[in-house]
Amino acid sequence: MSCFVFRCRIAGAPVVDVALLVLAAAAMLVLPWPWAVACVAAPVCEELIFRWGLQETLLRRRMNSLAANGVTALVFGVAHGLLRSWMLAPWVVVPALFLGWVYQQGRAHGARVAVRRCMLWHSAFNAVYMLLAQHWVSGFDGS
Repeated sequence: MSCFVFRCRIAGAPVVDVALLVLAAAAMLVLPWPWAVACVAAPVCEELIFRWGLQETLLRRRMNSLAANGVTALVFGVAHGLLRSWMLAPWVVVPALFLGWVYQQGRAHGARVAVRRCMLWHSAFNAVYMLLAQHWVSGFDGS
């Protein structure tokens, strides 16, 4: 059964990829926009850029896997510092190292599988961050 699912294609793309895109689009319509961006759009875009783009390129150019992961995590932290806040930058490097490890472990099954796993983990990290931030902010007004 699972072989059928992975071999089945819709418009040239594996069904799993199509299903992931449909779920992401549905979530963007249903979730409040900060949650949709943090838990759907950002993980998808960032993992495509940093894992499937940068880290995969470094690995294909024969960079040591540990070094490729470290460089990608640091660039990820710098990007968050430049675009969001330098206070946030150090806090994203450690999860980025974990995501890099997940990516490297998943590459045995193909880069597409590996990047999907990273997207799911990234979404989970961002959801926890959003919950903590929501609790932190609501704690100041006495609720």
